[in-house]
Amino acid sequence: MEGMSLNMIWKKLSLSELMKYHKPELVEGYCKQCSNYNLNWSCPPHDRDVLKAFLNYKSVIVFGVKTKNFTRTKSQLTHFLISISDKLPCHVLISGNCDLCNKCSKPDRDVCTFPRKMKYSLESLGFHVSDICEKVLGVPLTWDSENPEYFAVAAIFYPSELELTVKKYLREGVDIITS
Repeated sequence: MEGMSLNMIWKKLSLSELMKYHKPELVEGYCKQCSNYNLNWSCPPHDRDVLKAFLNYKSVIVFGVKTKNFTRTKSQLTHFLISISDKLPCHVLISGNCDLCNKCSKPDRDVCTFPRKMKYSLESLGFHVSDICEKVLGVPLTWDSENPEYFAVAAIFYPSELELTVKKYLREGVDIITS
């Protein structure tokens, strides 16, 4: 494993390696069963080819955070990733749907309230997150309802010359996200 702490695991992939897990028809079928489907700007169906913006990058770091409190970790992770995307020329994918607003504006408006801050997730763009967790990060997702341990998964797409900077931010972010 490329990077690892007590609660965070990450691995650098080429874009072509990540695309092996792009299964949009299968994943959108799962999304259609979710209460956020078509009610959140970050969730499918998308009115344009959102994935296209990510295909210009050749490098991606996929990472996961083990947590007992998914909601808190997801929020910390989202804000951390937004701060990285504010500082670096990169694209980030968060864990799960965007929840920057108390209520997403999609059902009521034609535009997102915070379009520059809103982020998509791996799954919303058709990536099979369970396979990524197990085959890339080595952590199978479990669905134990009595004693759940969650795994929040996200990604950073970046120009290859920024690799050391991105990894530095990830190492610094471990304490922020897992505290």
